[in-house]
Amino acid sequence: MKVKAIFAGLVGAVALQGATAGEWCPPAAAKCPVEESPCYGSISVGYESDYLFYGARLAEDSMWADVNYTFDCLPIPITLGVWAINDLNADYGTEVDFYASFGLPSILGFDQSFGYTLYTYPSEGAFGGGPSQNEISYEISREIYCGWTASYRVAYDFNMWDLGGLTQGGQNGAWMHTIGIAKSWEISDCVALDFGAGVLYSDNYWAPQAVNGVIQDNTGWNNYYIQAALPMAVGCTGATLTPYVGYNGTPDGWVLDGTNYVENAIHPEIDRRESPRRPASRLYPGTPGGVES
Repeated sequence: MKVKAIFAGLVGAVALQGATAGEWCPPAAAKCPVEESPCYGSISVGYESDYLFYGARLAEDSMWADVNYTFDCLPIPITLGVWAINDLNADYGTEVDFYASFGLPSILGFDQSFGYTLYTYPSEGAFGGGPSQNEISYEISREIYCGWTASYRVAYDFNMWDLGGLTQGGQNGAWMHTIGIAKSWEISDCVALDFGAGVLYSDNYWAPQAVNGVIQDNTGWNNYYIQAALPMAVGCTGATLTPYVGYNGTPDGWVLDGTNYVENAIHPEIDRRESPRRPASRLYPGTPGGVES
């Protein structure tokens, strides 16, 4: 299988990196040194069998990369980054996104963040070669019970272009709402199990589609998703290897009617923070900001 072959190659590469720094997983007594820097960066690369954007599959067999830097020394933490994906089958083309995330003060135990993403499509392809697209978002989350975290995210897109007939080209007022739950379990000092699930509601986001000659409503329940990830820390290198699998469902009568996909993906990540793992609320690593796919 293609996925298994790539997974084995990545494990070998990261294991070699870990071996040069010491043991694959240091015992609990031998803790890694903590870097007390208020600023830190992260580099990630990965493969996914399906590139899902708000429940719609835009491409298959894609490679992506992400580079970001966080400034914790400011009055509010700010993360700046760039994320890019390329379709290995050359159907979708290349997408390059620039994003910023601003951590807002907590209110009554609720964590808040504000984000901005600029989507660009520099190459020709089925959806490539189009103008840029802007999105702002707001997310609020809170732990509700025994490590389970609930979140709500709302995104507003403006200056949208016609994404291959899927989106409302040239129109403003496109909204996407996401409600999710997530939890992470520590399996060992080096391995965790992350679980996430959620449902999306779209409002005037997609262009109305004709199904059996009938124009579908473009406002309503969009899709739901379920994901499980297994991040594995690599010694004291700050690197993480994360295979994950997800299911994307769009039942009959929903806006994205009847298109279900099983997504498999793997990605190694180098993060110079004390804990290199992505929070469980940031599953879907193949999308800037995380949970919206």
